Amino acid sequence: LEAFGFQARRALARVHLSGRPGPHTHQLSLVAIDGQNYLADAGFGGQSPRGPLPLVLDAVTEIDFKRYRLVLAAPYGTMLQDWWQGAWRNLYSFDGRPVLDGDRVLGSHFTSTHPSAFFTWAKTASIHTSDARFSIFDNTLTHETAQGVTETAIPPGEPYLELLETVFGIELDARYEDLKPLNPRPP
Repeated sequence: LEAFGFQARRALARVHLSGRPGPHTHQLSLVAIDGQNYLADAGFGGQSPRGPLPLVLDAVTEIDFKRYRLVLAAPYGTMLQDWWQGAWRNLYSFDGRPVLDGDRVLGSHFTSTHPSAFFTWAKTASIHTSDARFSIFDNTLTHETAQGVTETAIPPGEPYLELLETVFGIELDARYEDLKPLNPRPP
């Protein structure tokens, strides 16, 4: 963002999707545009807002068909929530602490190697359009629209690889069996 001339700074967040706060491993950007501060985050998978969110507490922002809000969540700082199946869901919390390069390296190392880190045991992908979101979590496809959410089991093998290519534009030079996790799923 800075390379394009935006006034931006990094922030690290604790993911709360499991119901318990995790370590500061998710990076987002806080951007100032014409005196207004925004949260910009293209990297939170199926839950990511497709556009910037004004940094205004307790205001609901609709992007495409999704609703988001920011609320205070002591002791964690500001909590990003989305409206999910009739209730506000905690996505992640962040505060105003400075982020050093070493913080990012440590978080990236943890999320790509630690046995409890989501990315070492789950197969995941997501893609957003203005009227739909598709996400894969292991062998489940989630399709979200303004009308609701459907989940479908994805058969292993060639159907899984075909879905990756047709829905997500991911063409792999690998067999399905090669997509095994680095670590077993934690209990």
